[in-house]
Formats: sequence, C-alpha cells, structure tokens
Amino acid sequence: KGAVIHLTKTLCRALSDRNITVNVIAPGVFPSQMTKYILKSERGKQMANESNPLKRVGRTSDMVGTVLYLCSIAGAYTNGATIVVDGGSHLHI
Repeated sequence: KGAVIHLTKTLCRALSDRNITVNVIAPGVFPSQMTKYILKSERGKQMANESNPLKRVGRTSDMVGTVLYLCSIAGAYTNGATIVVDGGSHLHI
C-alpha cells in the first residue's frame, strides 16, 4: 500500500501542470477474490463485520460512489489524496 500511495503523490506532482489529478482509493474488506475464503464461512463473515464500526463489509455501491466522486466535477480539486473506504476500520475503534 505504501508504494501505491507514494506513486500517487509522485504522479500528482508530475502531472498537475497538465491538469491531470491522481488519487488512490484504499479499500477495506470488500467481497473479492482475496477475501472469498474469509467471507465464505459464517464465522469469517461475523469476524469481518464485528471488526468494523459500521458492522459490515463494503458493498459495491460504497466503492462506486467514491469512484463517481473522483470522476465528476465534484472531485476536480481532489489531487494527491488517499481516500480510505473501509467503514472506519482504519480507526481501530
């Protein structure tokens, strides 16, 4: 993750004068190939849900909303940002 964040900041500086914005999305637990073994058991789902302040894993709509924001005029001034989409898990509450 650190390498991607560093690359984002480097590309942000390099491409800003061309009006190209560069950002990174840092996702939490979402259903995917990487998490399918954890989420296929009820105990795995329960552990993933309990470790999140919102008590659930990410949904496709959670990621879609973030991508749409970055691709729209609303995100035009967002540059060099790491946007964490994890339901608050990074807070370690």
